[in-house]
Amino acid sequence: MTRGRELAVLAVIALSFAISLGRATSYAFVWDDVKELETNAAFDRPLLEGLSLTQTERTDPELTTLSTIELAYDSYRPLLFASFWIDIQLFGRSAGALHAVNLALGLVGIALAYLVLRRWLAPPRALIATAVFALHPVQIEAVAYISARGDLLAGVLALACVLACLRAIARPRSAGPRSGAEGGAEVIDAERPALWVGLAALAFAASLLAKEAYLALPVAIAALAWQRDRLRARWWVPASLALVIVAYLVLRAAMVTSTTGGAISAALAALPGILLQYLRIVVLPFDLSTERLLDGAYTVPGWLVAAAALALIVWLGTRASPSARRGPAGPGLAKPAVAGLVWFGALLAPSAIAIASQRVVADRYAYLAVLGLAAAGVWGAAELIAARPRLRVPLVAVGALWGALLLVVGWRQVPVWTDNATLYTNAAAMAPASSSAQYRLGVLETQRGRWPEAIAQFEAALALDERNVLAWNNLGVGRLRTGDPAGAAAALTRAVELAPAHFRAFYNLGLAKLALGDSAGGCAAIRRALAINPTYQPARAEVTSAGGRCSP
Repeated sequence: MTRGRELAVLAVIALSFAISLGRATSYAFVWDDVKELETNAAFDRPLLEGLSLTQTERTDPELTTLSTIELAYDSYRPLLFASFWIDIQLFGRSAGALHAVNLALGLVGIALAYLVLRRWLAPPRALIATAVFALHPVQIEAVAYISARGDLLAGVLALACVLACLRAIARPRSAGPRSGAEGGAEVIDAERPALWVGLAALAFAASLLAKEAYLALPVAIAALAWQRDRLRARWWVPASLALVIVAYLVLRAAMVTSTTGGAISAALAALPGILLQYLRIVVLPFDLSTERLLDGAYTVPGWLVAAAALALIVWLGTRASPSARRGPAGPGLAKPAVAGLVWFGALLAPSAIAIASQRVVADRYAYLAVLGLAAAGVWGAAELIAARPRLRVPLVAVGALWGALLLVVGWRQVPVWTDNATLYTNAAAMAPASSSAQYRLGVLETQRGRWPEAIAQFEAALALDERNVLAWNNLGVGRLRTGDPAGAAAALTRAVELAPAHFRAFYNLGLAKLALGDSAGGCAAIRRALAINPTYQPARAEVTSAGGRCSP
């Protein structure tokens, strides 16, 4: 295939992506976009002030000032903040403009992915893998959800880092063609590798400052160096990036106060099951949802698959004869697929902390990891066809059918992000066991003023998860609005039992008790809310103002 044809095919891939995702430029702010972007006062401050804010300080500043609340997780993403800040200064609070920037970043990501894959696989295979990466419906959330820009921007910068590292580990022109594992365009100059590593380090640091999603990127780069038989000669390339990680973690520790020890241990235990669940999602992406639950049924099979994969990698890595063929491909020739699987696991691993703590398997976490599976799958199918020509027709037919299904699912999935009504309705339909999905439908009903319907949704949420504090609190508010103060008090009592620092639930409990005629109990609950959060104005008005029902 000529370079001109390659670029033409790449242009078709990019155009298909732009046509499908371009529809999102007419969509509204949804989900956390409202609190994080549309109404967030942090973007009205000077840029330098905003760069010092952690994620929680930016989105919910009240929480960071309360000594009674210990944050389980927080993050520091100044480059992401700067990206949004610049957009808002240029375009105002325009959802369409911010969607357009996400779309542009997605197109840059496709171009960089192709350049990386062209050095990973032979050019025709690289194009197929690029198409899977660009058009797979699991990628939609990272682009159509504005607040997911952290995953998107960090992924684009990580791809730039990988591309620079591949230049650093390439063989010099004088070395001639390389042996062993398949590679793509190797006719590049490896002179000045230190310069390329320096550029890679800058890109990697920027990626971490956009979002810390790809902390394990050096592992993926080491796998690519091993694939190209360059790990021994260029071991210092991924090692140099490890120094960037150390510097980032020092900075993060200085900026962020949170407790993540329990989340890390839970993530490590769940990681193989998480990887297996994502593998299923990539192969059969028919349950795309913002509320897809972590499925514990994958944990044991995940550990078994992980053990088998590790044994296979060790076996492949220790074979003496890389060119000897056994079955469809020799051990050495399987290196591109092994590198792809390592890439997939390494780039998903850091997100396991959020997945294990929130119990939600989000599509956006797989943004860059999908590239590894695409490379491994395309390489495996092509090698099988090369070794068994009779399988060409059935394998090509299956691949074409799967690709067509991806395009149909992707085209239908993009409009899900039109507004909160479509997003939350889809989430509840795709994840019927999610308490959070039912809760969000209840919030929609409150915004419409339909309190009886909202109460039914909050009760449905609690039937799925009795510990859903937000549902208990809003159920109490709903019962109070519909003239049931006794029921409200019961729900809100349960809310504060589950979350003793939930000052809004204490305030609502106080209102419910006042409505029941229990002045002492009501005022005690409101004062408790004020003690937890002295800046909470509704409680202050009841306690300190002249007309307050609990004023001295």
